[in-house]
Amino acid sequence: MKQETYQVFKNVNIEQANIIVDLGSGPGVVAKILADRFKKEIICLDYAFDALKNARKLSTSIDTIQGDGYKLPFKENTIDIIFIREFSILNNPDFFQTIEYLESLQSLLKEGGYLIVIHSSNLTNKEKRGWIHYDYLNHFSWWANLTGYDTRLFYKISAVSIFPLSHFFTLMQLRLISLLRGKCSGKFILVSEKKSRKKKVVVCSYDFFYGTRKYGLHYLTEYFIKDHNVLFITVRNVYLDILRNMFLKKIRIVENTKYAQNFKTFVLYVLCSPMRTVPFIKSYIYAKIFLNFSIPNIKTILKKNRFFNCDIVMFETNSEMGIMSIINSKFSIYRLCDPYGGYDFVSKGQLEYEKEVINKASVVLAVNSQLYDYAVKLKKTEKGIYLLPNGIDEDIFFGSYPRPVEYKDIKTPIIIYVGTFQIWFDWNLLFGIADLLTECTIVLIGSGSVPRKLPNNVIFIGPMPHDKIPPYLQYAHVGIIPFKDLPRMEYVETPLKYFEYLASGIPIVSVPFGNLKTMKYAKFGIDAFTFKEGILQALSVSEEEKNNYRSYAKKHSWELIFKKFEIILREEGIL
Repeated sequence: MKQETYQVFKNVNIEQANIIVDLGSGPGVVAKILADRFKKEIICLDYAFDALKNARKLSTSIDTIQGDGYKLPFKENTIDIIFIREFSILNNPDFFQTIEYLESLQSLLKEGGYLIVIHSSNLTNKEKRGWIHYDYLNHFSWWANLTGYDTRLFYKISAVSIFPLSHFFTLMQLRLISLLRGKCSGKFILVSEKKSRKKKVVVCSYDFFYGTRKYGLHYLTEYFIKDHNVLFITVRNVYLDILRNMFLKKIRIVENTKYAQNFKTFVLYVLCSPMRTVPFIKSYIYAKIFLNFSIPNIKTILKKNRFFNCDIVMFETNSEMGIMSIINSKFSIYRLCDPYGGYDFVSKGQLEYEKEVINKASVVLAVNSQLYDYAVKLKKTEKGIYLLPNGIDEDIFFGSYPRPVEYKDIKTPIIIYVGTFQIWFDWNLLFGIADLLTECTIVLIGSGSVPRKLPNNVIFIGPMPHDKIPPYLQYAHVGIIPFKDLPRMEYVETPLKYFEYLASGIPIVSVPFGNLKTMKYAKFGIDAFTFKEGILQALSVSEEEKNNYRSYAKKHSWELIFKKFEIILREEGIL
């Protein structure tokens, strides 16, 4: 055994290893040296029976397995060291086949295990050019980050040197370039230590990750981004976004933005989402397959970014449920945040498919007790169904901010609403409140359909990034939730704005419909007159009571919810 090879095994603490596999061992020459020098039992795996027969004669510490190196007979997380000498697949100019094989080896290693590759290149000039063409600096760095490897190169010039991960990629390219110029033999030793493997997580949503709205799914995505590799896919309707003049603009902004090195986001467009009344478009089959017709194609995006075979797929109540029938995922998480049947546009086929999703998902996260009961009723068991409500982002809503410039010359007290203006927003109620409280200013922040003409004491600021909202709440006096009494309100989640109002220390006046009536500290009104009464009472709330609001909100922080989420993931064997 050459000195650099011996040095490699010393550095990886071979003394602590129990299961060592010499992959493609041949007659077992290296395995015998390892067994003799380190007093270890070695498993030799090779396709050639005669070679293994010879290996068994060399040492009683050698066990042999005849098998194909591409179909290894080992379970995941069972091997301490995999050793490969003259790694023939590295002569393959198809880089991605090499990576797929390395990933399959990585899954066999225990945490803290090592993959050791010692290779002398025999590439033809044509093959060498192919390797250069694949740009190792980009592709190999993405693979190393994706798999959780700490990769180092033992590179012999005059002595063995150990280089950190960042140097490996550059050195690999320099080595290939020098091979082309005939300046060295091409020998390298690759040592990869398996750390806790990063999961591949795909999140599918109707909303943009970098949009003006931030919901529970965004926060759960951020939980995964901290330690895992995440691909966030936004699915939009082409015709709706063209009408809103957002189509090309959103592609440019979102597709090219990066949250972290281990995070990517893409926007896909579908020509037609499921509809309630259109033949076939309203069917169960269409609800299940329509994402296959996205632009760009969702399967192409998943395969190109190496997420088609992933560990976790997570999605919410909406058309994006269809991703469950497309992707090859070990686990699926369905965040049940809305009553699907409570929307007029939902087809019978979508409801039928939702039932299938709830039954097949690894985990269903219901945001309130009503939706929890709804899921249990459909699945006929509580197994895999958990209650995980919304929370508050402590980092931004408990800070101190200057007064917004929009508040400089407006009348006080200020009544505020933050959220979307969809079919459930009651404009008639809001106009009635504005008529009864002309001495107050009502501030509206959010996106959606807004009447062109508003009362003089109503100011529409429009949508804004989520982290810009806190000062508008902190300098307001009352937060309102003026929704309509629709069937879906029976199951609606406790809105994020409820916790954001409380964290900002402002009292709340809301309609009492459905789950909203369970909101602690809120005052309720069913029409403009009872809303006025509730707002006047709220304006006299003491500072001590406002501190109680803030304390209650802190008990529902996303950090605490993340801890519950992690417990759920571990109970279900996902982490």
